[in-house]
Amino acid sequence: VISHTYLASAPTAEWQQGMLDLSADNGGMSIQDQAYQSSNRTSVTVSNTGSDTNQGSPLSSLASIQAGINAVVAGGKVNVAAGTYAASGEIDVNKSLTLAGAGVGSTIINCSSSGYGMFVDADDVTLSGFTLNGPAAGTYGIKVQPNPSGYSPSDRLLDFTIENVAINGSKKTGLDLNGVTGATIDHVTVSNTTNGNGIALTYRANVTLTNNTTANNAWSGLALYQTNTVYDQQVNNIVVDGTNTLNDTIPVYAEDQS
Repeated sequence: VISHTYLASAPTAEWQQGMLDLSADNGGMSIQDQAYQSSNRTSVTVSNTGSDTNQGSPLSSLASIQAGINAVVAGGKVNVAAGTYAASGEIDVNKSLTLAGAGVGSTIINCSSSGYGMFVDADDVTLSGFTLNGPAAGTYGIKVQPNPSGYSPSDRLLDFTIENVAINGSKKTGLDLNGVTGATIDHVTVSNTTNGNGIALTYRANVTLTNNTTANNAWSGLALYQTNTVYDQQVNNIVVDGTNTLNDTIPVYAEDQS
């Protein structure tokens, strides 16, 4: 029996971890604390038949991916069912979580025409199982970077994983990682970037790329930017194994400036 006695104006990190522990001790069931409006569920479901006023269960799903992110506790999981989702603005992944679609050919996210498609600014994030289209007139498809405002040179984003994801038709780089230490990029396809790279690594360390494909990206398939003018970390320990396929005019671009 697990008992919690915390009462607070907002769910604390300790409280959220207690909910995750309770879920784990009960076969992974979804736990919801109805005292709060957000960051109060260990897992949610998003579907085309949902509503953002729902609780987020499989039978009472949410409608938007951002609502799902807002709903779960840090360390929780957002399950996005098969279907096509129109993102009216940037999808902000601002806490540790797993965002899992139903598969590259099943869960489709169509981004708005401006800004980033998805912005990740939290440690311990896993993205999997979806296709992200655009933003064709905006900037990056998926941007991964610590502290988007008020950053310092020593800031780092830790332990990012992206697997079984397709990114298509962004204006700037499809998958852009800055100031990240520890990342796995596996079975990711990036194509048709009109003014950028397929995958770009800047101020990055300890990154492994396996089973990825890039094609028809304007600048290069994979770009390694060595300059450390923002974060004080140079590109280091990047493993690109032979399972990657870079079908671009310039497969790899490596900057030698420091």
